[in-house]
Amino acid sequence: MDVNVFRARPVVTVDAQLILTPKILNPENKTCLVPGSNIMVPCLRVDVCAKVSGIGIPDIIALNMELQLDSLKQRGAVKRVLFLDSHQHQRSLKMLLGQQDRQRCLNHTIYLRDETEFRDKLSPISVALNYSLDQMFPVSALQLRPILDHYSVSFHREQANILLDCGDDNMCIPDLELSAKMDRTELAIGDENPLMLTIMAANHGEGAYEAELVVRLPPEADYNGMERRREDLQILNCEHRMGNDTQMVICELGNPMVAGANVSIGLRFSVQRLEDAEAKIGFELQIH
Repeated sequence: MDVNVFRARPVVTVDAQLILTPKILNPENKTCLVPGSNIMVPCLRVDVCAKVSGIGIPDIIALNMELQLDSLKQRGAVKRVLFLDSHQHQRSLKMLLGQQDRQRCLNHTIYLRDETEFRDKLSPISVALNYSLDQMFPVSALQLRPILDHYSVSFHREQANILLDCGDDNMCIPDLELSAKMDRTELAIGDENPLMLTIMAANHGEGAYEAELVVRLPPEADYNGMERRREDLQILNCEHRMGNDTQMVICELGNPMVAGANVSIGLRFSVQRLEDAEAKIGFELQIH
């Protein structure tokens, strides 16, 4: 009688961890030196740890790993953190593990870019880890190549937050107030009708991050620029945009617009297309 023996491939169970230290990144706490320079930067440590187990698995298991920094940012977006030694946002690793190893860790240092290089300070900084068995790593001729346990989690994500000017809970609750006035109340058909809109914005609460003023123009109006001659008015970074046939002026109020801040600006317009206009025209203002 012939007996056929079928050998099953050994199954590897991987227990992996991704650890970020600290979980709150203070932009003012610059403790890491950029290699080859005298520049100090805020940084955090990323530990990638793993251990393996299984019956009949090879003495050495090789894992291919990939780390992605700020992984929730869309392709092409500015990555707020980079590896300190390479200034890149991704890295491929190989980790060799034996069953006798209780756990093995690889550590990396990442740093927060200068605050002038990005706007988003509110959303968490996400670090992602993917791993798989290295199928090219040599095994004994008497052994079958192992496979990964179906129940092993091969993707991990951890998050850190940027320390904000928002109290002990690191949650911002601003209280924004907006008021405005025009330097004229009547317009004449056929005239250029230059006017200035003086806008006052205040924050009575905690820091307001990515704070913006949005002014939507009526169809009859054109934007001529910011008032720069009056010392009582501030000069901000304002951009004129078109969206859905609507003209908008968007001004940056601060990142953050700190608690207790008061901002006053003057925006100049001309209002000429009045032949088919209604009795009143209005500018729509919004702060957020």
